[in-house]
Amino acid sequence: MKLIIGGAYSGKEIYAKEHLSVFPADCTPEEALKAPAILNLQEILRTLLERNENTDSFIEQLIKQNPNAVVICDEIGMGVVPLDPLERQWREATGRACFALAKSAEKVIRVICGIPVVLKG
Repeated sequence: MKLIIGGAYSGKEIYAKEHLSVFPADCTPEEALKAPAILNLQEILRTLLERNENTDSFIEQLIKQNPNAVVICDEIGMGVVPLDPLERQWREATGRACFALAKSAEKVIRVICGIPVVLKG
């Protein structure tokens, strides 16, 4: 698995296309389990939370069922902590997901202003 993280619109998708030859797409949680390149993991996690489904279990399943995927996720945990409980839960779930994915990924890249920084691999 390859994990690409960074701020919104920081060049993550362009990096994946140019350097990994994949075309990331937005997916449903079910589609993500088979997709070669997943765009906006944070939105998949939001969907799961809105359905009252376990995000940690989903990430474990993703790692097992789709070990060769390229996963792109926005960093959403910086800045002011939201007042809304669901928003806080979403930030926490996204952070835990990135932690688990980074731990099992062969490569982790952070893209800042279009510049890739290899964190792992």
